[in-house]
Amino acid sequence: VLLAVIGIISLERALAGQPCLRRVVCYGWGLLLTFSVAFNLLESFALQALTQRILGDTLDQNGRVNEAITHYQKALEIEPDSVETQYNLGSAFGQQRRMDEAISQYKKALEIKPDYADPHYNLGNADMRQGKLADAIAELKIALRLNPDYIEAQKKLANALLKTGKAAEAILYCRAVVKAEPENARSYFELGWACLTAKQPEQARANYRSEERRV
Repeated sequence: VLLAVIGIISLERALAGQPCLRRVVCYGWGLLLTFSVAFNLLESFALQALTQRILGDTLDQNGRVNEAITHYQKALEIEPDSVETQYNLGSAFGQQRRMDEAISQYKKALEIKPDYADPHYNLGNADMRQGKLADAIAELKIALRLNPDYIEAQKKLANALLKTGKAAEAILYCRAVVKAEPENARSYFELGWACLTAKQPEQARANYRSEERRV
């Protein structure tokens, strides 16, 4: 800044005898100065928002959810279009079973970034807690379409499908989980249960044996 000021003063002195050119130069550096100030103010606001979000994340990870919510809300006052902050605030509300507020935040996050898989997954979770299984299945399938390797969404979707009597379809997702987590005994139990529900006793027994070998 100091060098820029010295340069401007020197330039104005050099152009003292050329008033028209001097005015043009003054106008130019005035615009640049305005742009610089505006840019730095925006950077300052962005930094403040990031700081508030990081504080919220740290408090959330340490179980201080109420305080985390306060910092997320402060971050959104500064930067309302932050998809990460919208999502994190929704997750914090979800931890407190404030489901209407959580759902509202997830939807706001999706308005900003429609191809964000995590809010769809959490909306599916929220729908399941409220007994809206058809809505939950729809949201979880969207999450998997956006992120085919989303293991938690596969598990949750298999569970929702079983609850609606769609055991054959649930088996497909249970198998995907077993493939992704071959050493997880619980995955074989879930697949065995899905096979049993679909009246496939031999497949169910095979998976229960696989579960026993990994316990």
